[in-house]
Amino acid sequence: MKKNIKILTIFIVSFSVLLTTSSLYVYQIFRNPNILINQPIVKFTIPYESNFKDIQFDVNKNKYISNLLSFSFLSKLLSLEQKITPGIYKLETNMNNWDIIKLFKNGIQNLIKIKIYKKKKFFSLKITKNIGISSLKFIYHLNNKKIYKQYGFNIKNIKYIFIPNVYKIYWTINEKELFNFIYKQYNKFWNKKRIFKLNQLSLNLLEISIKK
Repeated sequence: MKKNIKILTIFIVSFSVLLTTSSLYVYQIFRNPNILINQPIVKFTIPYESNFKDIQFDVNKNKYISNLLSFSFLSKLLSLEQKITPGIYKLETNMNNWDIIKLFKNGIQNLIKIKIYKKKKFFSLKITKNIGISSLKFIYHLNNKKIYKQYGFNIKNIKYIFIPNVYKIYWTINEKELFNFIYKQYNKFWNKKRIFKLNQLSLNLLEISIKK
């Protein structure tokens, strides 16, 4: 009887130690800093068609991660590979595995800046340089008659929809969303107050855009 109690006691103690050790290990995997240890903030891009192996390769190659094994283990556990969202992400100094996985899995992207500026004769359309769509794809969308006619423009004056400024958008914006965003900024700029001033000068939007 005493022998059985002793065995049971040893089992309980051993199990408790194992449970405590396992809990500590799991906690460390989740919460211990593992990303950019004492390194500056980084903008990390996940291109379209990327898979989990691509992410592993990039964070390891660029030395953004200290323990790739713990990151990979938790990513598998939380099914990151089943839900990878393209985009540009802001990796903070001393992030833990849980934070970066949550970032990627939920698609919590970082806004990026695009600059629209006017040259002497035309507006630069290089606004797609830092986003996920190509300039050709956007220009093709822009040259679609159905698109610019829908907004009251034509092939000659569509370029005046671009108001020079610095804007913030997401890397994953598509050509339709980008055009709608630009049109929205156009309407914000040409508000009732500015249009009233134009009317007082007997000018319309197209005339003032050309003079600029």
